[in-house]
Amino acid sequence: MSLIRCTTSKALKFRQLLKMAARTSVTTPVSREPFSIEDHSLHFKIERYWAAGMIPLIPTAYFIHTPAMDAVLTVAIVLHVHWGIAGVVSDYARPFVIGDTLARVARASVYIITVILLASLLHFNNSDVGLTKAFEMVWSL
Repeated sequence: MSLIRCTTSKALKFRQLLKMAARTSVTTPVSREPFSIEDHSLHFKIERYWAAGMIPLIPTAYFIHTPAMDAVLTVAIVLHVHWGIAGVVSDYARPFVIGDTLARVARASVYIITVILLASLLHFNNSDVGLTKAFEMVWSL
């Protein structure tokens, strides 16, 4: 059986595109390590367990107004917000989309926002009524 050569212009263009694709394709080696740096499944599980753990924490914080509960709720909220913002930045602020410099600035701003949020909430807990009492005051309006 012999190969039939297509002489139409569409077939020639298609063959040229296939040749170009073959020359420009890049092969990425796959890591076979059980826990590589690119494996985010454990991180994803921890985030899900953390979010599920916040479900009973928030109603409990409504009834228990202690500085320890304020601190636990503060850390839980800050970590939950940090993971959420970091996920958005990693999805939408990729270097391919916005450039290397802006991607680094976006990643750094996530940590800056997290530190400011943690410091602000801890300051509020120490110098004012606390997070749990503030939520109760808001809901009593």
